[in-house]
Amino acid sequence: MKSVAPAYTWAATAPSRTETASSMDVGATYLMANRTRSSSSGGLDKALSSPRRTARRVAGTRDSKHGAKPTGALPPPRPFRTHTTSVAAGSRGTPIGDEHPPPDRKDTCMWKVSPTRLEDVCTAIVRATGAPGSDARLVAEHLVENDVIGHHSHGVIRLWDYIDWAHGGDLIPGARPRVLGETPTTARVDGGWNFGQVVATFATGLAIEKARTAGVGVVTIRRVKHIGRLGRYAEQVAGEGLVSMIFTNGGGHGINQAPFRGTERRLCSNPLAMSVPSRLAGPFLLDMATSVAAEGKVRVYRARGTPTPTGWILDSDGNPTTDPEDFARGGALLPVGREEGHKGSALAFIVELLAGLMSGGC
Repeated sequence: MKSVAPAYTWAATAPSRTETASSMDVGATYLMANRTRSSSSGGLDKALSSPRRTARRVAGTRDSKHGAKPTGALPPPRPFRTHTTSVAAGSRGTPIGDEHPPPDRKDTCMWKVSPTRLEDVCTAIVRATGAPGSDARLVAEHLVENDVIGHHSHGVIRLWDYIDWAHGGDLIPGARPRVLGETPTTARVDGGWNFGQVVATFATGLAIEKARTAGVGVVTIRRVKHIGRLGRYAEQVAGEGLVSMIFTNGGGHGINQAPFRGTERRLCSNPLAMSVPSRLAGPFLLDMATSVAAEGKVRVYRARGTPTPTGWILDSDGNPTTDPEDFARGGALLPVGREEGHKGSALAFIVELLAGLMSGGC
């Protein structure tokens, strides 16, 4: 069996999705409610009936005879330090966590949206940032699929960040990934700060090709934004009959995890993923953060207005808390393992070394 270290690609066939109304998490629909400046479900109805208008409003553009132009409709972009990419993977780029206010609980409700319709709206929004149609569709498919299968931490709730990054110049839609150097078994890719899903797809295809011809493929990426859920790429590699190992870091930015027995943010959530093909219904798959939970999961609890499980986060003073607002105000995630958190901290550190140093991103 051949092996492949980088596992970045998009599934050729997405899992079956119902075309009837499907419940979307409040974190996914909050984007639509806020950006269309609505206080009721009517705002989402308008967004779904006119994705192009929604795209212009969300992306901060307007139509003119010269094409879409910035309108300044978005608030000033929040400070966000760019980050490096990961070894055989890509930069996770986990946001700090204090970037968006929670929705007004009086106006929050659960909307039912067809996944295909939501995907169309998201595609239009991404295209309005200047992304080519194929790139926009890829990003939208990735986000909506994550919501459909229950991983709301990496679903449409993330689109908010992507738009802000593009608006502030931290993300460059349409930039083409470049191979900086390669051997029969390795390659170094520069993502040009394009959408992470686009760059990761390119790198995965390159890694798979090398694994098929040389027995192993190791690809590193630098200068890439948030790539989404790692398990999606690991599944694709396993579908090709290959073994994957993925390590991603934040390049020293997006810091949100306290080290073992620490009280302040010093590490990223630095996730990793591995997969092995099988003759069963699916492959063996590992996809985990080295913090007790991914930052995005705390974000979903915040969007819902509900407390997190005990043992996930600390407040800014280092006290245990279950209030996601405390995390947003400068608190920290705890390392995986809790009482045995030295193991999670050690994993986070080694992922930082593998992903950051080997990609040349640190």
